[in-house]
Amino acid sequence: MGWMDGLSQCWLLSATCSVDWAAWSAVGTVGAVVVSLVLARNQGRKEKNAQRSRARWVALELRQVLAAWRIRVTHAHRANGADLFSLLDGDGYQDPTAVPEDLRTFYDQLHVLGDDAAPIADAIWIARQLQHMPVRHALKGNIESQVVADSIELQFRAGLDSLRRYLLDAEQNVSAITGLSSAEPESWTFGVPYQR
Repeated sequence: MGWMDGLSQCWLLSATCSVDWAAWSAVGTVGAVVVSLVLARNQGRKEKNAQRSRARWVALELRQVLAAWRIRVTHAHRANGADLFSLLDGDGYQDPTAVPEDLRTFYDQLHVLGDDAAPIADAIWIARQLQHMPVRHALKGNIESQVVADSIELQFRAGLDSLRRYLLDAEQNVSAITGLSSAEPESWTFGVPYQR
């Protein structure tokens, strides 16, 4: 008598024939659980791959947008007072505190980047805080106390430096998602160096 006799007594060499349906249902239940686990694992793998594909697509699109914004912020941070005023008072395209329109179109898709989108959110928050600073008045001379005006400009430039660092972190995160190097997008064009 072996363990198979516990399931059924109806084997070829068996003297009696009685089927233990409870034992067979337990075997069936175990089989169903195994099949369910395998199917769930495969479905989870498919969803994870789809999530990774969506994140890569968004990261590829954001790479140049973030790099261009960071370059704009760096240029403004290095500009003297008059040049900074003209950047801030211009058409908005060169304003380092303006969140790029191309980035705003991806607001509803940033969640696919997961925690890697945190520096982007921080950069947007800092840019919005900088927009409310009276730096234009300070640079134009509309603030009577030069000490206060200089303090405002200094705080604004510190904010630009923080914004630049968050954008650099964001670029590194999206580059890691894409699997591409973190070289500046404007420095490469399909393997051929860009000539300025």
